[in-house]
Amino acid sequence: RDLHSFPTRRSSDLSKVSAIDLRTTRNRLAGVAYHDCDITDASLVENIFSLSKPDVVIHTASALPDLQKNKELIWRVNVDGTNNLLKAAQGSGVKAFVYTSSASVIQGTENEYHNVDEKWPVIIGDQQPEYYTNTKAGGQIPWRK
Repeated sequence: RDLHSFPTRRSSDLSKVSAIDLRTTRNRLAGVAYHDCDITDASLVENIFSLSKPDVVIHTASALPDLQKNKELIWRVNVDGTNNLLKAAQGSGVKAFVYTSSASVIQGTENEYHNVDEKWPVIIGDQQPEYYTNTKAGGQIPWRK
């Protein structure tokens, strides 16, 4: 459940990097602001965005597919958590939001795709055989419109 926001302030030559994760005690880099945060907690996400004021968010968080036994957690992270990040981003004036989803949200029976972009249809619901992939698709549906 990893989120990286890269705020760039035009008023200086320096960029500030912030990272949000459940636990930020490992793999730290100098000069990065770390925030312990569960993205399913909307008020905590909004508070961190209010403090860090990101210009750009790169959202890489997901509940791992090997947690298939805990479907509620997968949904909360991949759908609700993503929506919390999007709402906080909209409320704090984020200029760009990058979401790392899964190629399987657009894949049908074919394996080779070229020049795919956000205009491709998302396979969701009964047509999507994998629960994890369904939640990754569900996380992007509200903002694809």
